[in-house]
Order: sequence, then structure tokens, then C-alpha cells
Amino acid sequence: MNSTLKQLNKLVLAFLKENADAVNLNELWMDSSTQKQAKNLLSRANRSPKDPNAPKRGKSSYLYFCDDNRDKAKKSLGKDSKATDVTRRLGVLWNELKNDKKRSKKLSHYVALATADKKRYNDEKEAYTPPNNSSTRVAKKGPKRAKSAYLYFCDALRAKVKKELGEGTKATDVTRGLGARWNKLKSDGGTAKYDKLAKKDRERYQNEKEASQKSEEDELVEEDSKVAPKKKAPKKKAPKKNVKSSSSGKVSGRNGYHVFCSEQRPQYKKDHPTAKGGEITKKLSVAWKALSKKEQDKYKST
Repeated sequence: MNSTLKQLNKLVLAFLKENADAVNLNELWMDSSTQKQAKNLLSRANRSPKDPNAPKRGKSSYLYFCDDNRDKAKKSLGKDSKATDVTRRLGVLWNELKNDKKRSKKLSHYVALATADKKRYNDEKEAYTPPNNSSTRVAKKGPKRAKSAYLYFCDALRAKVKKELGEGTKATDVTRGLGARWNKLKSDGGTAKYDKLAKKDRERYQNEKEASQKSEEDELVEEDSKVAPKKKAPKKKAPKKNVKSSSSGKVSGRNGYHVFCSEQRPQYKKDHPTAKGGEITKKLSVAWKALSKKEQDKYKST
């Protein structure tokens, strides 16, 4: 929130500095382009905090490449190399790898890692139940999402695959090994065991979800029954406003500057088709101040 407040203050100060001589600050501030900037800042502040327990997104093939080659790139640049120099060097090496047909197998290795990690993320996301952060009701943990057949397979084979690959094996290598075994099992039509487990878990999830929804509905009914309906107070009639009229019969409230802007804006828009609303208003403000007192009085009597 502190960061957002600083940015909002920066926006307001820049606006005031740019329009220090304007006589219509209110109109300029309400311009759509200025309001959009303020709205974007406030919307960022209202975003929900990131869930620390949510599944970690899958890494791209380029990030896997960087993990393997960062030390190599840093060593080639020397001890005094900056992080930005290393990142730039990794980008060059990655482009060289992508454009080298002789090393297509190496590129495929990183693509396969990214594909396996993407599948891992999608499966974990499907099985993950995010917390209910409602501020008006007590947060309740919903039923745990059903696991896919692939996740049941991974649970059953992960330890075995990890043991076969040996100590020091990376998690990505285990995931890749599980993916390869699963694909082979699917092609052989041997996933029935895990499909059955997944189907049963889906039924469990659906039943628990329906029970949870019914429980919430019952609680709402119980809460409503405890609250006696309040009688509506009779509406008071608003006092009539004493609207002053000008000698010409028109309702007063618009000064000469407003009349000037209303009449001249269409022509200014025509003369400056690419200008935004705020820019047109600035030009009108400059033109108004350039008028003599006598010329301004003409608009006051319009």
C-alpha cells in the first residue's frame, strides 16, 4: 500500500505542476486519461495478496536452460561481471542454441522439461483448494479437489522412480521420468487402476461439495431467522431548492468560461483531431486567458 500511495502522490504532484496556471483544475483532473491512471493505481492496491501455498507455476524451457548455464556464462564474463551482463549473455547463448540445428536434441531436452513441469502445475492446480478469504464470513476450507489419474500414478511410483535414478536426482528429472512412464502406460491401455481411483475421488469431491453448499444455505437461513425485519422509516420529502434564474430566464450556475468552452470545444476538436480531452481543455484554458475582459464578459451574458 505504501508503494501505491507514493505513486499516487507522484501522479497528483505531476498533475498540479503541469496545470499550475489552469483555471479549471477540476475539469482537467476528471479527464478520462488522468482518471484512468489513478484508477489503475488504486486497482493494484486492492488486489488480493498472493497465496503462498498455491502451486508454483511451471518454468519455461528458457529458464531451465538458464539454470544449467548461468555459472558457465558468469565464468566466461569474469568475476566483475554484473547480473545484467550474465542475463544478456544467457540470452545470446539461448538464441544460438535455438538456431543451431545440430544441437536440436539439446533444445528438445529443455522443451521436454518445461512440458513436464507445465503438466505438473496443471495437475497440482486442479487438486488445490484455495483458501476462502472472505472478510464478511468465517473462512471455511472447502472439500479437497479430486485428484487426476495421473496424480494417483505419481503418488504410487514417485519413490520407485527416485530410487532408480539414484541420490542427488533433481525433482525435474523425477517428474520427467514419471511422465515418460505414464505415457507408455497410457499407450498400453494400463491406466484402468488409476482411472478407477480418480473416478471414485471425483464422486467424493462432488458429494462433499454439495454437502458444503447445503450447510452454508442452512446457516444463512438460521441467521436470517434470528434477525427481526426492521420497519422502514417514512421517507422525508427533500426541501425544494431555491433555484435562481438569470434575467434571460436561464438557470444560473455556469460562468463565462464554461459557456466559452461549450461553444468553442467542437471547433477545437475539429482543428486538433488527435488531441485528447485534457489537451483540448488546456488549449481552451489558454485561449480564455488570452481574451480581454470585455471579450470574456460577452460569454457571461450569453
